[in-house]
Amino acid sequence: MHLDIEDPQAEILISYCVTDAVLYTSWQAYQYEKVEFVPQPVEIVDDDMIDEFMDKVKEVYGYQEEWAERLKISARKLSNRQ
Repeated sequence: MHLDIEDPQAEILISYCVTDAVLYTSWQAYQYEKVEFVPQPVEIVDDDMIDEFMDKVKEVYGYQEEWAERLKISARKLSNRQ
């Protein structure tokens, strides 16, 4: 993945955030569907990953706490449904 960002550290951080978001979303989908066996990269995901994601996303330039908090609340609601 290539981002048109001048700061290489920011590009790495954003890549991690995107990867974490995709993994967490996939994990939530598997949980919702009650799938017993998931792909290996998804096996490492759990509810604590949202906190790790939040720590990383706070370091991204342009981060807005209100958006991140809404994301976190939505993720927690999804987890509690299962």
